[in-house]
Amino acid sequence: MIKAVIFDADGVLVRPERIWSQQLERHYHLDPRAFIKFIFHGKFQNCLIGQADLKEVLAPVLEQLNWTRGAEVFIREWLETEHVVDAALLGRVAQIRALGTPCYLATNQERYRTAYLEREMGLGAALDGIFSSSTLGFRKPSLEYYHAIQARLELGGSQILFWDDTLKNIEAARAVGWNAELYTSLEGFDVGMKSRGLLEATRSP
Repeated sequence: MIKAVIFDADGVLVRPERIWSQQLERHYHLDPRAFIKFIFHGKFQNCLIGQADLKEVLAPVLEQLNWTRGAEVFIREWLETEHVVDAALLGRVAQIRALGTPCYLATNQERYRTAYLEREMGLGAALDGIFSSSTLGFRKPSLEYYHAIQARLELGGSQILFWDDTLKNIEAARAVGWNAELYTSLEGFDVGMKSRGLLEATRSP
């Protein structure tokens, strides 16, 4: 029996039309390559597991970008650019919770965006809890990440249903015994949830 439904953030509950690297290039006319390298191969990876502070490690990146407005403004505008919640899916979350199944967020995030998701984007109130890599000390798809969440929920893997849009995260969740589904569309989500009795009916957005 499923006792918790867990959602990924970006690509599932959060779906911005334009990501920050694109905004840097199109709106600010800055070359985003230094930022992209920082995100995927730089100290940002340490921020994701709580071992570095984003404001402290951004300085050399901002210098390469020729950004002159400071780290706090950069982070704020980054967060605001990607402030797009999927209202239809969040409506499904409310339905699932109303039927008695708690819902959680499981996401790879540094601490500033974790706080922004929780407070400014309202996900703290819309969900029963947020599991961030910066708090857990591990990130998807490491198996330790899933074990840490499971321990906090005090549930067996078979009691958890996880939705993510990245296959390697789904495969890792399944490796620790979770029920895990690849999120591709709201329609597919409705079918999967209805088949498990976790939604009363499929509804249009």
